Amino acid sequence: MYENQSLIAVVLKDTETGRWVNSATLFDYGFTYYDTLDIGSLFTGNELTAIVEDANAQSSELKMTIGQGESAYITELTDTIKQVKTYPYTYFTEKITYHTGELKAPITAGQEVGTVTYTYSNMIDTIMGETEYFSYTAPLTAVNTIDATPVVTPTPEVINPPIDDGGFNMDDIMIYGVVALFFILVLILVFVLIYRARTANSYNQPNNSRASSKSRSYENRGGPGRRRH
Repeated sequence: MYENQSLIAVVLKDTETGRWVNSATLFDYGFTYYDTLDIGSLFTGNELTAIVEDANAQSSELKMTIGQGESAYITELTDTIKQVKTYPYTYFTEKITYHTGELKAPITAGQEVGTVTYTYSNMIDTIMGETEYFSYTAPLTAVNTIDATPVVTPTPEVINPPIDDGGFNMDDIMIYGVVALFFILVLILVFVLIYRARTANSYNQPNNSRASSKSRSYENRGGPGRRRH
């Protein structure tokens, strides 16, 4: 029996004595076979968990405790109330609504992040097509603190100002260097060709000198066809 439970008995077309007797009978039946349950007593103080977006790497799991909502009661057969107490999630559907639409870090412990609503429906009544819904809404409060992922600010790129070198930049210097190297290679090639030409002439001059000396010597001795007098 639920504490402070109240029942109302209605007796129609009865005698003066029968009204009291039948009312007492109805009350006995109601208190014996029916019970009333405070829905909040099933869920208040329970904890729920959820994953928080943009949380740091250490922990992204938020624990939430269910607070006390506005009073809501259901009255059912005593056996049914016992089943509801034992298997509450068989009889209640749960819906969570966050104040910001979704959980995002940072979240501080003690912060109210949303609400949870439990809606009751009796399975037997549902089968019979006579479902009655009773809703209970309670606040959700964060138990632990979830820090946000640190925002990494990229280091700005330092661009050095161009060096004033009198109108020359690095590209100009490289071009002039290549041109100078080309002229140096041409000069080296010219010197090599001149050197080879001079060396070839020095080899040819001694042979010509020896040939001229032999010819003069032959003529002085008197060659063939020359007659002596």
